[in-house]
Amino acid sequence: MGPYLSDEIGKLDLSGVDTDANYQLQIEDADLVSKYDLVIFIDADAEGPEPFNAKRLEPEAKLSYTTHRLGPESVLALCKSVYGVVPESWLIGVRGYSFDVHEGLTEKALSNSKEAVGFIKQLLYGDKGKKHGNKR
Repeated sequence: MGPYLSDEIGKLDLSGVDTDANYQLQIEDADLVSKYDLVIFIDADAEGPEPFNAKRLEPEAKLSYTTHRLGPESVLALCKSVYGVVPESWLIGVRGYSFDVHEGLTEKALSNSKEAVGFIKQLLYGDKGKKHGNKR
């Protein structure tokens, strides 16, 4: 779902907006995150509300038994610790329904994704059309 939404937002050709799609977050992502004033993490959510859930994030170093599971809050904590900055950050969990290996999204997930894109545009441009999300 994240890569699909990244592609869809990229197709909008929004000025000053960059997209990136990762399978999983890595510690190196703290460097990338440090360069922006707004960062939006997007993922599928198997049990969240429809069409999506939006949550403002704060830095929080979370311990994990593996480096293969790094959450966005931990990336923000690294960003703060190493670079001294924390961009405004959001996690958008888009409700998904089928997580078997197959091509494409269900119709309902596609509908939820479209609503999430509208919300993301609102985060980026706000009510007054002010662009937000520039590089630092």
